[in-house]
Amino acid sequence: MQEWIKLSIRIGTFGFLKEFRPEDPYITSYLTGPVMNINETVVMEIFYGTMTACEVAYYTYIYVKVDKQHYQAVTSHMRAAALTGRFMSGLTGQTLLLLNIMDIAELNHLTFIGMLAALIWAISLPSMKHSLYFHRDSENVQCNDISTDGSIKIENVNEKKQHGKYKAALFRLWSDFKHAYTNPYVIKWSLWWALATCGYQQVMSYVQLLWTDIAGKENAFYNGAVEALYTIISAFSAFMFGRCKADWSRPDRGELLLGVLTLTEGSFLLWSSFSHSIWEGYIVYIVFGALYHIMMTVSNSEVARHIKSDSYALIFGVNTFISLVLQTSLTYTVAADGGLKFNIREQFVVYGSYFCCLGILFLCKCVFSILFDRFNKSSYNL
Repeated sequence: MQEWIKLSIRIGTFGFLKEFRPEDPYITSYLTGPVMNINETVVMEIFYGTMTACEVAYYTYIYVKVDKQHYQAVTSHMRAAALTGRFMSGLTGQTLLLLNIMDIAELNHLTFIGMLAALIWAISLPSMKHSLYFHRDSENVQCNDISTDGSIKIENVNEKKQHGKYKAALFRLWSDFKHAYTNPYVIKWSLWWALATCGYQQVMSYVQLLWTDIAGKENAFYNGAVEALYTIISAFSAFMFGRCKADWSRPDRGELLLGVLTLTEGSFLLWSSFSHSIWEGYIVYIVFGALYHIMMTVSNSEVARHIKSDSYALIFGVNTFISLVLQTSLTYTVAADGGLKFNIREQFVVYGSYFCCLGILFLCKCVFSILFDRFNKSSYNL
């Protein structure tokens, strides 16, 4: 077995464990119920920062360890592993509830065990030889640090390391940032990534409230089964798409994919916002999530393929931070007391329209790119 596949399995195991949270499909009912009695406007926002930090580390660690030719494959492995963990999480929770072995509150114990196991497994993973932007000893020893007898002047080296470490780190950060975000190709995929992730997290945060509005709190009993079905379909789709060999730099492939699938997501969300059938709501959730994970598999690998080595965490972190800022703004605008304070169905009209506009934007970009390429070829032939 090749080394990159072995490492992919080890890191994927961490992804599986960190997503094993049987309480998640019922978290809204639990937090807004009599046990916790938390206001709906703050549900799912809890622990979001920690989860986001884990996501960035999870999807960037592997890129430092494998060659770029394997990026799309390992991205699909990582996403499939995490989604499989969520599948087992939903299946376990649903089974335990059906058999009356545990209630919703008691599922928290299994969630804690999953998080503890993920922590222990993470500690066992091979560490980096050096930090990405600090403590690169070999770069700090200059020619004038060598004495006439050939020995290194330790005191000068240490002093220069301490003085120049932060300056050098800031320079590398700015250099990597500038290299990535002056590349139109990286900007294009990062733009979709940040905007789509903002919308995805918003939908995931509030979808259980929509289900409650459609069918009442009793529907939460089957949320685990729906979560299991959604994640296993998404895991299979992401894994198979990772094996698809395509030149995503071509607008009739990359931009067309983003445009069509994002527009489809938006259409399904609009459908769910007017639906009065919980089963239609479940179908929308499954399709929406599967399409998102397919596109994110391609997006992650394409961004990683076109940026500097060792800058993955920086760029992925910036993209995630932008999506979080956008999500905060969107939440404040449509759901918070200081904003429009739409009801849950009106919110999903906004989210559906948001994805439709994003899809149309990339379809227009696709058409423009194709016409521009044809015009250039015609001019060249003339």
